[in-house]
Amino acid sequence: MQRDTFDPRRVLKQVGLPYPVTAETLVDHFSVALDRTIQLDVITGLSRAGWCGLWVLGDDNIDYLFIDAGYARIPALKAQVAAHELGHIVAGHDQSATSEGNVIALLQQTFPHLPPTVIARAAAARSTYDTPEEKEAEAFATAVMSMAAAEARRSSGATGRRAEGVLGHPLGGGRG
Repeated sequence: MQRDTFDPRRVLKQVGLPYPVTAETLVDHFSVALDRTIQLDVITGLSRAGWCGLWVLGDDNIDYLFIDAGYARIPALKAQVAAHELGHIVAGHDQSATSEGNVIALLQQTFPHLPPTVIARAAAARSTYDTPEEKEAEAFATAVMSMAAAEARRSSGATGRRAEGVLGHPLGGGRG
């Protein structure tokens, strides 16, 4: 049975976005909107395995979103990575269907006492972005950041302060 096509823009029209758009406001907003406990953590080492972020559904039914410390230093990039990981949740992905899901499921089943951070590091040894689920999560993140940028452009005509808040960084000023 084929599931319905995931439409990130339709979801965002229904659920909305917080302003300003930051990793933290996104996680808080979608935690409430989806009635799920979502915890955001920054860890070192994911980028060594080629990952920016990782979603782990814990045995405690908490969604753990991990963002690599290097990516977390740049607010807009941190928000993009958080949006991607939230995209897996919003799209209703079964974690076993994500690129790292089989490793995570095996570790959780075999070693239920392992904390999510250990599972995240172990799962980071594998990655691929060719799956439909990864493409959907990235489409969601792109839609989130596109809508945030559109809001920034709309509000920049006044003073630009709200635009800067939406993007989580100052407009202009040597970024590039």
